Amino acid sequence: MAAAAAAPAAPKGKRIKVRAIRMGYYDLKRRRENDVFIVDESAFSATWMERVSANTPQQTTGAQAALDAAQQATREDRALRKQAGDGLEEI
Repeated sequence: MAAAAAAPAAPKGKRIKVRAIRMGYYDLKRRRENDVFIVDESAFSATWMERVSANTPQQTTGAQAALDAAQQATREDRALRKQAGDGLEEI
């Protein structure tokens, strides 16, 4: 018996390029702040996205890169606090 052919994908609406202005989820993926990706216009959310030029290169932040950036920010914050003499001791 022959396998049934897969149903054709539903036609997509107009696609636009956006930048995440805060973390969100689209297409079963976590999109972090400053990620640039393409969405269906009907899925655009002004709450966490902003439209960008079609010439803007796509960009995604991987999980490890996000962790590295957060760790670096923590180190910089501790260094500033230590310089300011707020009593923060080394851990």
